[in-house]
Amino acid sequence: MAAQRTCDPALGGTSGGGLVSFTVGTDLCAVEDVEASILRFGDKYLRRVYTPREIAECERRAEPGPAFAGRFAAKEAVFKSLRSSDPIADWKAIEIERTPGGWCEVRLAGAMQELARQRNVSHLSLSISHERQYAHAIAIATISAGPQTP
Repeated sequence: MAAQRTCDPALGGTSGGGLVSFTVGTDLCAVEDVEASILRFGDKYLRRVYTPREIAECERRAEPGPAFAGRFAAKEAVFKSLRSSDPIADWKAIEIERTPGGWCEVRLAGAMQELARQRNVSHLSLSISHERQYAHAIAIATISAGPQTP
């Protein structure tokens, strides 16, 4: 069940003290599974799952495997936070971008953007953590009382 609270407009919430709810998605991913997919399918796998920006950001790393796994877990977590009943048709409709400050932001496109609009998602928060063996991500979708665009 989604938690509900009265949102304070001074903290970036809705005006008039409207109710805001949150849905949470999380995913744990084995880095070796993602690395195996990359080895087996190469660029075909990368181009199907990741945007060109994500590929470039991950490949800049000394060890790209954990970064790719972190983004995979993040996409799964975002998908779960949106509570979709359909399988992800386009993985690239969820893009994970690292900000200059080191935080990650979510960009939605196509069907995922439309789903977020239909669900009144006003904001997506994301946290990714990875080590050599595992990557974990948690996404929190803020659901506002009225129609919003994330």
